[in-house]
Amino acid sequence: AHAGKDANAPVAQFQQVGRIMVDSKQSETAARAFEQAKAAADRGTWENAVMGMAQAYMEVKKFPEAAKAVEELLGKYTNTGFLVEANFILCRSYAEIGQKLTDKAQQNATFQKAIRAMNKVRKFSREPDIRIRAEMETASLQILMGNKRDTTSSLMRMLMFGDTANAKVRPYLEEAFMMALPLLKEQEMYTDILEQCEKYLQLFPTGKYVTQARMWRDDMKKRGVKSTQEAPADKDRQL
Repeated sequence: AHAGKDANAPVAQFQQVGRIMVDSKQSETAARAFEQAKAAADRGTWENAVMGMAQAYMEVKKFPEAAKAVEELLGKYTNTGFLVEANFILCRSYAEIGQKLTDKAQQNATFQKAIRAMNKVRKFSREPDIRIRAEMETASLQILMGNKRDTTSSLMRMLMFGDTANAKVRPYLEEAFMMALPLLKEQEMYTDILEQCEKYLQLFPTGKYVTQARMWRDDMKKRGVKSTQEAPADKDRQL
């Protein structure tokens, strides 16, 4: 028993090194450390090592390597506790890989892999913050696929129905708002821009994108755009 413990010591050390390297943004070194930690005989350490390796590869945008690591995990343990997170990585990896392909058939097949991964996330997640993260990832995938109208629809659904009272959901709604503005402008949906800016300023008075929201709102007003709903005056108008 003592010999076995000693044999596993380097594995634990490699895993620890990997975590430290990820935290300090040295992802290339981290990936190599996790690769060493995969030598672990026990399932828990092996799964943690493979997931750590995949996350490290994502950090340095080595998407094929990240996808390969996750596919290995899901192939070996279909009931892994990392199922949802693994499929998030798989979706983003295949989306990024697909974007760079020039062969349309290959590209479509790769995008379909990304879609299947995201469908699994939706199937196995119930928490509101995980579900809205999945919606954001879907919108990002649609952008990479060139489906700007679908992306706009996805983002607008999030902004209309997202639970702004949920502290874990709110950051995703802020990102959805910022991602939606240029898409709405491209499609000349100016009233939507004005209304979303007014809504953002009302719901996120100290939000991350208050300055941008005011700029976009004021630009729409200069264009003579009118809101279809009477929004409360923003605080900077009450000075």
